[in-house]
Amino acid sequence: MTHLRQAMLDELQRRNYAKTTVQYYLQAVERFAKHFHRPPDQLNQQHLREYQAYLLRDRKLEPRTVKLHVSALRFFFVKTLKRPYMLDDIPYPKVPRRLPTILTVDEVTRATLLETLRAYWRWMKPKTWLFPGTIAG
Repeated sequence: MTHLRQAMLDELQRRNYAKTTVQYYLQAVERFAKHFHRPPDQLNQQHLREYQAYLLRDRKLEPRTVKLHVSALRFFFVKTLKRPYMLDDIPYPKVPRRLPTILTVDEVTRATLLETLRAYWRWMKPKTWLFPGTIAG
């Protein structure tokens, strides 16, 4: 393990990041370095801009996935290397808002909600409210 990888791992663990996040962040920095065939500490803001464009344009990754890469690279440069990058140097891509799923009339009529509510009613035998709160009032 390189000293840079160990330093980043130490910073991630010091902040108690989840194991999966740690693995993803380390992989993201490794891929960034491999893309330019250079150690990541020898790369700068221009490389970050090029790489982010490459992820979106060439690899056609979703903005949410690119956001994960950006988070990893921000962590590496700002927390591990202690470089004073401005957030504008490593921007998050705009993530489109997702519309909620709307059920069709057929889907609603097939729903088993009424059966589930009846089973709940028989099991709990509520006196006043179907779903009573935990605080008596």
